[in-house]
Order: sequence, then C-alpha cells, then structure tokens
Amino acid sequence: MKTEMKVGVVLVAINSLLAHLLPLPPFVSGLLIGLAVYFITIGILPEKAYLKFKAMQAEKFSKIRKIVGVN
Repeated sequence: MKTEMKVGVVLVAINSLLAHLLPLPPFVSGLLIGLAVYFITIGILPEKAYLKFKAMQAEKFSKIRKIVGVN
C-alpha cells in the first residue's frame, strides 16, 4: 500500500474519532475529509501515472527551493 493511501485512511479515521468524541465544526471535518480524498486519490493512481505525478511534484518543489535558496 502506498504511503499516500495510508495517510488518507488515517485522516478518515481521525475524522471519525474526533466526530465521535467532540462536536467538530464543519470546516475542520471538511478539511480532514478533503485531505483524505486527495491522498487516497493519489494513492490509487496506476503506477505510471503515480510516477509521473511524483516527478511533476519534485520538479515543482525544486524550482521553489532554487527561488528560496534552500539546498
């Protein structure tokens, strides 16, 4: 199982647990579920698309590091 999938499942579990224990504001609940859907969607991508997405993300963050000056 890909790391992104695990993170998404953990976020859903945290949302369910918090909703059971505390009255969650809709913003917090929506944020957790939105992040979970994002991570799960990345986690279920086929390997070819997943590697293309990860390469695109690495390229984007390398450009940001050059602008900021972080190695």
